[in-house]
Amino acid sequence: MDETLTKMAQLVNDTYFILYDSDDIRASREVWRESLSNAYLDLDNLSQHPGLQHVDSAISQEIGQIRSSWENTVRNYFSGDQFLLNFLDSKVELNTNDNINSMVSQVSRLLSETGVDSGQQEDVYQLNLAYLRLRTGTAQLRVFITSAVEELRGNVQDETDRALEQTFTVSGIVLVLLLLLIVLVLTFSLRVLRQANIDLEEQVRERTRAIQNLLDFSGVGYITFGPDLIINPEISRECNTIFGRSIAGENIAQVLFSSSQRQEDFSDAMALVFSGTSHPEVVFNVLDSKTFINDKTIEMSFRLVDESTIMGQLRDISETEELQRTLERENSQREMVLKAVTSKRYFLSILDDARELFAALEECIVDGNFHADEERKNQIIRDIHTFKANASFLRMARTSKLAHMLEDVLIAQGILSDEEPLGNEIAELKKAFNDEVSSVVEVLGQEWLKGADKIEISLRLLEKTRKFVRDRYPEDKYLIHAIDVLSYLPLSMLFMRLGDMSRDLAATNGKRVNVLIEDNEISVTPEQYQNLLHAVNHILRNMITHGIEFPRHREKAGKNPEGNIKIHSSLEGREIQIRISDDGAGLSVKKITERAREIGWLDDGGSLSTRESVKMIFEPGFSTADTVTAVAGRGFGLAAVKDAIYQIGGKIRVSTAPGRGTTFIIVIPNERMGY
Repeated sequence: MDETLTKMAQLVNDTYFILYDSDDIRASREVWRESLSNAYLDLDNLSQHPGLQHVDSAISQEIGQIRSSWENTVRNYFSGDQFLLNFLDSKVELNTNDNINSMVSQVSRLLSETGVDSGQQEDVYQLNLAYLRLRTGTAQLRVFITSAVEELRGNVQDETDRALEQTFTVSGIVLVLLLLLIVLVLTFSLRVLRQANIDLEEQVRERTRAIQNLLDFSGVGYITFGPDLIINPEISRECNTIFGRSIAGENIAQVLFSSSQRQEDFSDAMALVFSGTSHPEVVFNVLDSKTFINDKTIEMSFRLVDESTIMGQLRDISETEELQRTLERENSQREMVLKAVTSKRYFLSILDDARELFAALEECIVDGNFHADEERKNQIIRDIHTFKANASFLRMARTSKLAHMLEDVLIAQGILSDEEPLGNEIAELKKAFNDEVSSVVEVLGQEWLKGADKIEISLRLLEKTRKFVRDRYPEDKYLIHAIDVLSYLPLSMLFMRLGDMSRDLAATNGKRVNVLIEDNEISVTPEQYQNLLHAVNHILRNMITHGIEFPRHREKAGKNPEGNIKIHSSLEGREIQIRISDDGAGLSVKKITERAREIGWLDDGGSLSTRESVKMIFEPGFSTADTVTAVAGRGFGLAAVKDAIYQIGGKIRVSTAPGRGTTFIIVIPNERMGY
């Protein structure tokens, strides 16, 4: 028995050493674990010693109970050792790893001088848990030695007295002497261990308070919970700030989520982790990373500490998210202003488009509902589609989004033959557009906007002069031409912004495209050009969405990863011919045929020729896009192209070659274009 107590005393000494005197924590930890193991094995041997069993069976049972208490102490020591090992393997870099006392001091200095990040705060929390477990183990060891073992000593003393009274045999005397020796050793050892435990517990309390203070001022809420999902008492102060109360002892799912469905989903996920049937990191990664508590946005992360403990980190990111939203709004406005400056004529043009569109929409609203015949309705849908594309190019994000939603509603009404109030949707779109225009004008000033009607002279005056000349001198072609020339612009200049739009759209879709513009010095009057401009814009968007392949697909086909689009304008007698060609995949007759069958425009056994397929893509509502996006899938883009060309007295045809590309050829009478 004295050998067992000696090993227990050695365990206490080794505990002191790893806490305060070690100069190599990893080596000292191995010695401490060996000492712990030796003490455990020796107590096990003592409980089975036949000599003590012969003295009295009650003492043997008492030793068994002591052994059970000792096992609880060992579990706390091993748990503390695991937390210590987690900290040693963490990312916290210390000058030295000699003893735990020194490591705690270094961590405190690190926090006060430079601070630690969220990952390191979690590791510091591991060190705190290690201290808590060691303190618990120490307390249990003190109870074990000062109470249970002392009681054992008293029982052994009683047995010694009875042995002296009952026998004077040599064997009895030897046994009495042995028991007396055990009593002496126990008495001495108890005194040493009692004082050592008192000193150790005070040191642990002091260091635990220091680490708790560190975690309290880290700005992160730390919690731990077990399979029952009840939050343990050890929580950091930030948790009280986040929740406005102490959440220790409450259910973690109910604390984090107000929705019963989210509570149930979280509880099921934690059950998977604790059962060991799923990898913890996989489960944690699919959990919601944010929740909302007391009007605050809380970021959450979790980690499995051991098989019965999960640690959570909670951080209030409300201010960070609000700052991010502010920066996004400022960046959005900056991009919108920059686009307006670099595409001023386009910006001024959308003002006129908006006035016409909103006037047309308001004419169709009766008692809050949209009323229009099929032709008028389809025309308005096409106008909204074009307006949406133009707003997107000018970085008017909210206008583009609301136009897309209004387009959805009008199309749905056509499919469902159902009328719904649209007054609010139109009002919201109009307000969003006016707000975004106002934000641009607020930065650039009213003088910048006043330039809308000026080139060298007032456009209004120029138009008035032109009308006067045409009415007063209708036969003087030379004079009329001289007035018209004042407002001419090179066709290439008007197409230039479409090249920028195409490159932006391609980048948004993960593609790369080069746009080449050739106009052979053809000039046009801008106001007569708008319908043509919208038509070419839709064709370019269609080419990028459906024709130009992704870079990896082009490389596999032996092409340059960057697609090419060419806009070539030329005079052909009394006509302007505009050829818009790409080197993409070409029209897929097979895909067009399959899509026509899907929507019931073609019988199941029917087929389409190339010519018929080309005709099909210009039909309103036809699209081969798999999904509807802000730029494709409606089936109104090419239909709008055909209508725009016909309105200015032109015509359009298409040629295509599989794998080599598609060419759109627009022919417009020159007298309609004003040259």
